[in-house]
Amino acid sequence: MRKRGLIILAASSPLWLIVIGWNLSRRPGQWDLSEMGNPLYLDAAQLAALAVTQYACSVLLYDFAKWLRQRSHERNN
Repeated sequence: MRKRGLIILAASSPLWLIVIGWNLSRRPGQWDLSEMGNPLYLDAAQLAALAVTQYACSVLLYDFAKWLRQRSHERNN
């Protein structure tokens, strides 16, 4: 079974750490900035992290299904 899906998932983890770290650091302080929303680059990073993670999961699922079919084919022959 190929491990490219796991590699892509591992590569996307630093992006998730940045997104989660930024969201945790935005605690309410002296001024209420909750109405301002996220900066555009953070929204783009969040969307990129979601897209890469979704792609990695689909590649992992595809490789797993292909591996199962290959094992089934080897057993039947």
